[in-house]
Amino acid sequence: MSKVISFLSPLSRKLSPASPKSDTKFNRVINHGKDSFRVGSAKKLHYEYPPMLNPSVVRPQIKITQCASVTSIGTKNDFIINRKNAEDICRNGVNNDKRLVVLGKGGFGTVVRGVFKGHTVALKVSRGDMGLPGEDNAVNLDHPNVVKTLHVPKTEEEEYHFRLIIMEYFPNCQQLLSLIEDSKFNMDANLLKFSKDIVDGLWFCHRNGVLHLDLKPQNVLVCDGVCKICDFGSSRRPNHERGFIYQGTLIYAAPELLMGCWPTEKCDIYSLGITFWQMKSRKSPYSEYENMETIIYKVLDK
Repeated sequence: MSKVISFLSPLSRKLSPASPKSDTKFNRVINHGKDSFRVGSAKKLHYEYPPMLNPSVVRPQIKITQCASVTSIGTKNDFIINRKNAEDICRNGVNNDKRLVVLGKGGFGTVVRGVFKGHTVALKVSRGDMGLPGEDNAVNLDHPNVVKTLHVPKTEEEEYHFRLIIMEYFPNCQQLLSLIEDSKFNMDANLLKFSKDIVDGLWFCHRNGVLHLDLKPQNVLVCDGVCKICDFGSSRRPNHERGFIYQGTLIYAAPELLMGCWPTEKCDIYSLGITFWQMKSRKSPYSEYENMETIIYKVLDK
């Protein structure tokens, strides 16, 4: 495994099956990005096809808390999801409701605990202008290593300012990134098991025609020792029938995406390799670099 992880290092020249050689194209890409950001926060990169790197619309990730602790809060209430309540939350959101059990919160929105058709669920509420239509791709994905999206209500009315995603709920889970950063957690003892879980989940997505396009430790939940891929907001189907807007994370993005190529399964394999490397090294990819242009140069120069 150590040899495999070394081979999949983000600094490896053979990391992506479609990694381009260095040429003048990278100048066209990086000139769009004038500002810089710290890569340690693993913020999101947003650009349209052809690529336009625009740090001003970088979107942070929801931080998932360890869900085991919230079940003991007796003064909190689960959100009952019915038509009336769903319409209300689509208009007003949940930020001002202190009675709800909050599972996670961040720039994308808020995840609260709720009840849907008699079952406890996780309800992701994001601003409509920041909602990612890729969540719909996960509705029919049913696999032990994929967080199941149960329902995505239609919110196309103009008065709706928020978007809802109803997902299965796990009472005891945390992000894989939290375990990587926890020095007390024995990652080496779980490395093979976790890696197999992620590979199985990703393989299932690809077999069902879904490209995740934002695979990283923040988007893998560890629930009772089982890894589950989550957050399909950046996902898409592998077709060229409509314009491509990439909304992923720079330090996990395959070179071909940075060069404006259409996404393929290889893009997810690239991100998988960096995730494996991060699990083994317990370091943040490209943490030695401070700005977007340098990272893009390093990726495209391989």
